[in-house]
Amino acid sequence: MAESVICIEYTGDDETSEDVGIPAVSYLPDIPEGPILRLAAYRQAWNKCLSRIKELLEQIQGAAADECISYVEDAYKNINPLIPFKELPTVQLSGLDSSLLNNCLEEVVNRVDALIVCLSISECSSLTTLMKTIIHGITSNPKAPQKDNPKRKAHATLAPYDPGILKAWWTAIKNDLGSPNLVVVFPHIESMDSAIFAEALHILNSIVDDVPLTCIITSATKKALQSIIPWSSLRLLRNHRIDVPCGLPLVETIISKTFLDVDFEPDIGMYGDSIRRVLEWCTRCTLSIDALISYIQIMHLYHFSNPVSLLTVPHLLLPTVYQKSPFIDAIDAMENRLPDNITTEISESPYLPESSTPVVLVQMRKLVRDRALRFRHRLALAHLLQHFLRGVASKHPDLEGGLADLVTPLRRKHVIKYLCLIIKKLSMSQITDLCSKIHGTFQGLSTEPNAPGADLGAQAVHWQAVLADGQTDEQLREFASQMGDWISGYMSEGFQEPKPGSLDLIWHFTSRDVTEELLNPAPHATVVSGLLATSGAESNGNVQTPTGALPDAAILFERYMESGRMINVYDWFQSFSGTLDAEREAKEAKNERQVAQKTDAEWNEEVQGRFLRAMHELDFLGFLKQTGRKADHVMRTAFDTNLYSN
Repeated sequence: MAESVICIEYTGDDETSEDVGIPAVSYLPDIPEGPILRLAAYRQAWNKCLSRIKELLEQIQGAAADECISYVEDAYKNINPLIPFKELPTVQLSGLDSSLLNNCLEEVVNRVDALIVCLSISECSSLTTLMKTIIHGITSNPKAPQKDNPKRKAHATLAPYDPGILKAWWTAIKNDLGSPNLVVVFPHIESMDSAIFAEALHILNSIVDDVPLTCIITSATKKALQSIIPWSSLRLLRNHRIDVPCGLPLVETIISKTFLDVDFEPDIGMYGDSIRRVLEWCTRCTLSIDALISYIQIMHLYHFSNPVSLLTVPHLLLPTVYQKSPFIDAIDAMENRLPDNITTEISESPYLPESSTPVVLVQMRKLVRDRALRFRHRLALAHLLQHFLRGVASKHPDLEGGLADLVTPLRRKHVIKYLCLIIKKLSMSQITDLCSKIHGTFQGLSTEPNAPGADLGAQAVHWQAVLADGQTDEQLREFASQMGDWISGYMSEGFQEPKPGSLDLIWHFTSRDVTEELLNPAPHATVVSGLLATSGAESNGNVQTPTGALPDAAILFERYMESGRMINVYDWFQSFSGTLDAEREAKEAKNERQVAQKTDAEWNEEVQGRFLRAMHELDFLGFLKQTGRKADHVMRTAFDTNLYSN
């Protein structure tokens, strides 16, 4: 090559935003009632989002609870007569998220029609305690018929942990009991003693012919039961495993059903970059749903810290507010950037019902909403295809990446290309199932001309109608090819995301990573910055002449920064004492009698006490370390404090 440097000129992104040039919406001066109004707007938006998340979690947990209840109620129905030995019916609920697992178990306990005893880890400390708790919990259950116990001789009384008591009790009341189900719940079997747990299963299995017992077991992993108890105990169980959804698939489901769903529209939307940041944080830090909810809540709080965010709730604003800063600047920016062909009457807008709302705000909201819907429809379709084809095609990285690949522009192109390639190779039954899913998801989209999603909704109806007429093999191949080509063309546009400072971000979360800073504060930097708050002191040589009192720890920390790796405690005390003496002289000059009344001995004693307290505070914060080499020295542990001094 003749040239050592090659210059490739920048020609712009493939996915450029339609509103390039819109002035940035910065944090401008607030109106007097702004904080109160923004708090009300935040509560409205967050309550709507939180209600949606709770509804989704109830549906997900309800499905697992229904399956568990159905198994418990049918545990002793249609038993296989060819089994050579008796089996103890068990249901294993497994899931990594303990809160979701506990909620699902609680729903099962509240809904199932049975006599239930829920054990705790402390009650499983020994076999006798465990059996005693099971027997007492079932026989004394308020739902069980209460009968007078016949008088028995002392020598004929069974031990309280003897399973014979349960057999005799069941024989006496089984005819009076409407539900024949007796359920024992073993929570968190990983925390139990494996030998005690295995022996308890053997005992319960020994009476299963006489007492219809069913066990519900909760564990964090699917194979926990196999790793805890031996095979001799496993063969006694008729185990039915139910996986409670958790982890990254559940996080993706919550995000997609909340911010990408066709039938639900949150007050504050989320574009691809924001979704990617949420998924990255969950994958890196925690996949807990509680943490995800806290993350989204902080995103709402940060969004409504901007005064311009009040434009999302114009029904809370008076007409005169639009003539004040910062709203007048935002309205002018909207008016300058709106296309000429947009005409929207206020009466047609479901978002801004007040007649006092500026028309330009209604028009801008419609433009932003239409742009966001085009993005959401394409992302929802890609996610549906990825999830469906994952079950019918062989494993491939483009299918296993999940929602994170679809919100990354570079990966999204490869994934969509591979999805369209697989669609062209599907069989008749697979094509039919796929079109049914697409039709069921997008059939409710508006079919009006130029409406967002009108082309997708019409195409879904068309595909369903074509398949209903029947297709030959050749026609099927041609139909699958046309379907893949149409989806490829549909996905090639409409993924535009707003640029930083775009007015779209009034109705959408910003893509900045400020939420991570709020969730992951830097305690070391915060403590150092607090100790360096020396705005009330003025330097005068080597002695600080204070114009405002500083905490003793802050005074001592200033000398800490000026020292080397080893600090002489006596020299440190002398410097600290000099600062307090200067402070005392300044107060005496102001005729403060409470200081003048102290004698020198009392003052010296106070200085020593304050020095020891301040030094122990720094030691408690981790800035000091004792050394055995010199008794009158301490070692400095932090050397990056100068980074926070400005």
